Amino acid sequence: MRSAHVVEANGAGCIALLDPSAIDCAKAVQALDQCEHAACDPVCGAASAMAFDDWDQCTAAANACGCKSWFGASDCIKQITADGGPAAQCLIGQTFEDFFSVAAEVFCGN
Repeated sequence: MRSAHVVEANGAGCIALLDPSAIDCAKAVQALDQCEHAACDPVCGAASAMAFDDWDQCTAAANACGCKSWFGASDCIKQITADGGPAAQCLIGQTFEDFFSVAAEVFCGN
């Protein structure tokens, strides 16, 4: 039984809404996210900083093995960021709060 879950921002949804031409990238990002959660949530959770570190290590291992194809496909975010197109703002930000400021307007409007 899982005691806690890692909560993440919906970067894939943000990409899809702001740049429909990048829908394949958004799908790859979402698939990677789902794979990481399927691989690591049942064994790690994130009830504490130590547990989050374990979860983070688990995702790194999953990205090298079972999630490898999705990890490679999600590399498309580098191009979105480099191009500076409309979806770049979904990927730029140092904190959850920074992303939330962008995403709230994208998902909810002004």
